[in-house]
Amino acid sequence: MLDWKSLAVFFVFFISGAVLGQNYVLELDGDGDYLQLPSEIFNELDQATVEGWFKWQQLGRYPQFVFQFGGKGQTMTVKSFSDHRNTELGYHILDANGSKYTIDVPNILRLNQWCHFAAVSGEDGMKLYLNGILVGQDAYNGSFSSIHNGRSNLIGYSNDQGYQMYFQGQMDEIRVWKVARSAEQIQGSMLSPLRGNEPGLVCYWNFEDHGALTTDASVNRWSGQLFGQAKRVKNDFPSLVQLPTVITGSVYDQSGMGAGQVTISLKRGAKTRLQVSTSDLGHYRMVSWLTGEYDLYATQGTVGQMRVSLQLHGGQPQEIDLRLEPALNISGRLLHLNSMIPHIAVQVQALMLGKSQDEEARVMATMLSDKNGVYRFVNLRPGQYQLRCYTTRGHVYYQDKQSLQVVIGKEIQNVDFRFAAFKKGRWKSYTRFDGLPGNVVRAIQSSIFLNSMESGNSCCKIPNIVR
Repeated sequence: MLDWKSLAVFFVFFISGAVLGQNYVLELDGDGDYLQLPSEIFNELDQATVEGWFKWQQLGRYPQFVFQFGGKGQTMTVKSFSDHRNTELGYHILDANGSKYTIDVPNILRLNQWCHFAAVSGEDGMKLYLNGILVGQDAYNGSFSSIHNGRSNLIGYSNDQGYQMYFQGQMDEIRVWKVARSAEQIQGSMLSPLRGNEPGLVCYWNFEDHGALTTDASVNRWSGQLFGQAKRVKNDFPSLVQLPTVITGSVYDQSGMGAGQVTISLKRGAKTRLQVSTSDLGHYRMVSWLTGEYDLYATQGTVGQMRVSLQLHGGQPQEIDLRLEPALNISGRLLHLNSMIPHIAVQVQALMLGKSQDEEARVMATMLSDKNGVYRFVNLRPGQYQLRCYTTRGHVYYQDKQSLQVVIGKEIQNVDFRFAAFKKGRWKSYTRFDGLPGNVVRAIQSSIFLNSMESGNSCCKIPNIVR
């Protein structure tokens, strides 16, 4: 059995000089290129593994389909999706009953870099492997036989959505097995070509120069069909340069029950590098390329938990369970001088002091005061802090830079600020009750401010801006 260390050594061996001879891959231009496999060849499979090497040369707004088997809403697919924040890999099954089962892994794809995926289905559930590492799973135990539609088997294309979506990049070593392969089996053969007569192999496209390009190299010798300008090009046999980092676990509430919709954040200092939410049962999974030292936070309202100074290594999965405890650290109000009028939507920052006078303070958290001028800092990393507010006249520090000691489980209350008014105009907080799709704003268009000015407001305040 290969563990992550022996697997990493195995990869290095191939990267550092194993010569496999001349290799060919299939190149698709994203504009009408794809490979069509014979129909109905997977219909009887109660379990299966679909795997291959893919290199994206473009990630756009619309999905790019690595493969789609089936048709008319009864399909098995692996596809990519990208927007300005996310590059997602998805593995989906839509069965004959119209039920959809999904595994989606965000922020994982990279341009112009080979990656290997394996999509497993069968009695042990759906599993998605990336570069030999399990990155997602679902309990659904169906496979091709549950789809009941083998009319269309496409590599690099889908026409099931009413508009055409093509893969743009290169692919190699596409294999379909009639068994649910284990992690050890996937890892053991992913970095070398097959003979074609391996037990359980249903079809195998390696795009080499012997025989027809569209004929598979398994003993079944299925005959496919190329469309568009798809072509075979010379390229080195794909190899890995990095293994993904995976953190899994469960979050429990104070009664010991699984806590759903808890925000899990992976941070370095104040910067959030990755964020997910727990399932309804409290489970979470984080997949990334991050390595080094990070802090892990679980936060829900005023309760939370953390693990600090985690050492992340690619290919070394970690399981971390968390139990929510009271985590409100500092709270107070922002008020006008000599009155109880609140300062609304004013930025408050918590700065963690360095261990020495020469070390600069770091901003660890930023938030806005609410309509009553109240602010709350939850789940701060333990240490010495200063608080400050931002005004148009500069920063106002609490009690002339007085330091506060943050300790887990202890709340520092009534840390109030008093300073002169500095905002003019009429201010309003916009939420979903005003027509917004949600209360969290991740991007702001300039038209918001233009519309505000046209309506007579000097500005507008939008709560919960994610920074």
